[in-house]
Amino acid sequence: MTAANVIGGYIVLPRLKGSRPVEHPILPDETQALLRLCTEVPEGRLFPMCRKTVWMKIKRYGVEAGIAPNRLYPHCLKHTAGRLGYRGGMTVQEIQEYFGHVNANNSMIYSRATEEEAATAFARAIQC
Repeated sequence: MTAANVIGGYIVLPRLKGSRPVEHPILPDETQALLRLCTEVPEGRLFPMCRKTVWMKIKRYGVEAGIAPNRLYPHCLKHTAGRLGYRGGMTVQEIQEYFGHVNANNSMIYSRATEEEAATAFARAIQC
């Protein structure tokens, strides 16, 4: 991501795997820091890290946070964001738009209940 990707209060990024490009609004608590970073690094990557460094940081911080080892990979962050969005009230269509999915089925995964959620719902349902 470069300063050129920060346009009018949005992060505008091309997507991989055939998804549509998306514009993500910069959240209020991110605005000042990101705009300052853009002025400090007008050209080149804003976060100069290779994929391996990102992967290693996710593993390190994930272990410190107590996240299960099978959940410590970069793409899991996207799944976490999608799931939090769904649990926070976003519809599947809104998630599809936000993530730039061409096919709504790719967004449906975020609406799937976890084993724990399903067990809790079942326990509630059978209480008479």
